[in-house]
Amino acid sequence: MQVVSLFCILAKEAVLKLVTDGGPGTSASAIALRCALVFLALLLSLSPAVAQAHPDEEPISAEVINPETAPEPPAAVVKMNDDMPMYSPERLSIKEGETIEWQNIGRVSHSATDNPQLADNPEHALAPTGAETFNSGAVLPGGAFRHTFKTPGRYRYYCLSHEKDKMIGEVTVEPLPKKKAPRAHRENRSAHSNHGLMYLPEPAR
Repeated sequence: MQVVSLFCILAKEAVLKLVTDGGPGTSASAIALRCALVFLALLLSLSPAVAQAHPDEEPISAEVINPETAPEPPAAVVKMNDDMPMYSPERLSIKEGETIEWQNIGRVSHSATDNPQLADNPEHALAPTGAETFNSGAVLPGGAFRHTFKTPGRYRYYCLSHEKDKMIGEVTVEPLPKKKAPRAHRENRSAHSNHGLMYLPEPAR
């Protein structure tokens, strides 16, 4: 950034020297050309963002998960690669309440999110109604990210920086079997059945 600013200053001073040293015999077209160069130099000096990297593209690594200190192993692991398939596996199935861990084994940052508002193509993001949206952010090489899927259904997720490279994955979360409700205890009945007959009380003697 400092090199670019210094270059703009030197270029502006050089062009100004050309204009002031033109002399009375300088043609109108030459002066117009020099004025245009001065304007261009001023524009470059007033626009330092042209030479800056986009701040939102700088990687912010997700938490690095150490398998030895993790409370329990994930139900499945997805490797994030620089080459196809960039999610490995691209599709998998787990049970409701289970966790997936994404591990970046590539040389550049990767991510996993199902937020349609951040996608170039909203169809690359899918989640069941009421499901929690997840977003790993940029996971640096060697980093990992986990998410627990609490809502059954089909999920589609993508990499924020490699969506155009078809870095898209899918997860199917199968619901847990419903527990059978305990049967109500039947009321104790008389051990002797009258088989539907009605006994009249004996007359008083």
